[in-house]
Amino acid sequence: MGLEEIPSRARLKGYDYCNSAWRDLAVNGSGEAIIANGETITTASPVLATAASGGQVLGSGTVERVLIRVPQVDCAGAPAPLSINISGAIKGIWVGGRSGTGYEPYTGSGNICSGFGLWVPAGDQKEIYVRKLEEIHVAGEPSGWPVTYLGEVIVC
Repeated sequence: MGLEEIPSRARLKGYDYCNSAWRDLAVNGSGEAIIANGETITTASPVLATAASGGQVLGSGTVERVLIRVPQVDCAGAPAPLSINISGAIKGIWVGGRSGTGYEPYTGSGNICSGFGLWVPAGDQKEIYVRKLEEIHVAGEPSGWPVTYLGEVIVC
């Protein structure tokens, strides 16, 4: 197969959300589609997740995916080697959707069985694929538990 046999235009198109247009798919030398990878990273200072009903917004901005990390130590330096300490009080965060959707997080007043959302204990990390950081809300247990995040952005 010579270069003269390669079609001048691809027949496969994909929707480019960044530019709101259909365009030819990018391929590598073997003809496999090139997957878009993150080109920049967005982050901010730790969020102190309060125990307020519905939680609070994690951050703002457009992203492709987010890594959420719950440190094992709070901002005062108190360790949390386990997600449940000797007295039975849990330590970590609840992750849910934005307020008003019915999927926002609730702490459950220190009881995992009465909380709402995805429970992430202290020392754990979760990966979430969303388009906007505003879609993620967090609620701390206890109130004020730190949350750090890193968002991956695909630059158009």
